[in-house]
Amino acid sequence: MRGFFFTVMALALLSFMLLSVQLWVRTFEQSDARASQRFKGEAMRIVLSSISDKAISDFANASAFYALHRLVNYSAYEGLAQADSSDPRNNGTGMVEKGVYLLMRNGTFAAGSKDIVYTTEEMEAYTFAAWQKRIRSAANVLGFNASFSEPRNFSFRQIDHWTAGVSFQMDMDITDFAGTMRQNKTLYANATISLSGFLDPYIFRNDMRQRVPAPAPTAVAQRQVFRNPKYNSASDVAPRLVVDQFGSDGEGYGWFYGPITNQYPDQINESALGKLSQYILVHGWDDSLPVYADLYGAVIVTDPPVWVDGGTETIGNCVYNVSTQSRCLNCIRRYVPTTAGCPNRPDEILSENRTDKPMIVVTRSATDENWLDSIPWVYRAGLPSPEDRQKFVLIDNEYALPEQKLFGSHRLYDITALRDMAICGFYVPSEQAPSFFQRMLAFPPSESSHPLGIETFVVGQWAGGKLDQSHDGLSRLDWEFYSAQAPATQPARIKGMPGCKSVQMCDISNTEPVKEGVGKFRLSIDAIKRYGVGKIACNSQNSAPCDK
Repeated sequence: MRGFFFTVMALALLSFMLLSVQLWVRTFEQSDARASQRFKGEAMRIVLSSISDKAISDFANASAFYALHRLVNYSAYEGLAQADSSDPRNNGTGMVEKGVYLLMRNGTFAAGSKDIVYTTEEMEAYTFAAWQKRIRSAANVLGFNASFSEPRNFSFRQIDHWTAGVSFQMDMDITDFAGTMRQNKTLYANATISLSGFLDPYIFRNDMRQRVPAPAPTAVAQRQVFRNPKYNSASDVAPRLVVDQFGSDGEGYGWFYGPITNQYPDQINESALGKLSQYILVHGWDDSLPVYADLYGAVIVTDPPVWVDGGTETIGNCVYNVSTQSRCLNCIRRYVPTTAGCPNRPDEILSENRTDKPMIVVTRSATDENWLDSIPWVYRAGLPSPEDRQKFVLIDNEYALPEQKLFGSHRLYDITALRDMAICGFYVPSEQAPSFFQRMLAFPPSESSHPLGIETFVVGQWAGGKLDQSHDGLSRLDWEFYSAQAPATQPARIKGMPGCKSVQMCDISNTEPVKEGVGKFRLSIDAIKRYGVGKIACNSQNSAPCDK
């Protein structure tokens, strides 16, 4: 009886132990399943967090940049058609927006007579499809499926004159292979692209079209869009009046533009500084000045002439007080009648110290500041130190002859900024000109206002110069130069600008600057007003003429 009791008790205890083990196993299994689910959930969150707004924005930046690059290069040869734009400030540029979107999406765009098609390598690097494929492959390795929506609210437009922006939204879903778990998020892409450095397709395309016969692509003008932050409008590069004297307050005649020097020929290393006829001598009066004056392009004398009383002289029945200038170039003898009713006699230029080179007398008292100090330095590569920088000025007297040196206005201009823009090819904002996007169009819109417009000057043998002589008479403002409509009046030549630095170079009958150089720099009446160059234009009534 006692043995039976112990047997029953042993079986009961064993059953209890087995039940406890089963409960422990079930608890462990449930805990393990929850841990697995937690692991999957955390893995999903890690995957989603790694695909951030910044990540897709970085991709959008690279993808849109490359798409725009391909579109610009295509339009340099074949301009895009006009199409409605989503941006009212950039009329006609719908094909630019569409082209960038399609190239970003799948690397193909029917732009015109020839499609733009990415290579396999380009598609792998720059398209949505390839980017999404990489994300899906990475998710599969972790045991998930990833899917994406089409981009929504896509926008590609110019933010300002110098910047483009791309933005869109894209939904992303991620599930496990069993389909038991799912997470999603909306990605927001927002990136900006600097337009600086891009090829200007408008100039490339029109240069290739305008020159006959058309040059090889390697010989076509390739202008890149660059700006100088100091030049935000045409007025920022306008000539700066440095010295302004009138009548008896100063003297001078003729005009000339060039670098200044205070050195005489025996002090100059001719091989380093170039020909003296390109320079303006700035010097006080001494006995060597009239000896060397004719060797320079022009002369600025920093000491005023001295008037010497020459007594009286009787001519016929008239008595004249005579006074004569000394310490001067083209000194004047003046006769003032002292007898009533006697006629005035014209001033006479003395034969001594005579020179026909343009000249102006500028003393420190001519302005409130030392005019020479106010002229900026221009750094010129290739000149030996310390001559690796120079100052340039434009002499501009109202009259051209030595006998007229005491009459009219006598001015000095600093046109460094205007020439900097022209020679370096900088662009400035202009509502008269096409925008960067509009420069990709075969025929930019012709309306009078372009809020995002930019313009530059075209200067060189390829633009109205030696290689393009038939267009020497056109305005050098790029969109005016390539306009299909001829101006009502021939654009005026501008003093001091490339190809027009002296009377001889600017003379309308002189063809040498065109045959050998960059042609005569001209601007339309409208551009003359906007750039403030009226006083130095050759059609101005207040400056010495350009013709001989």
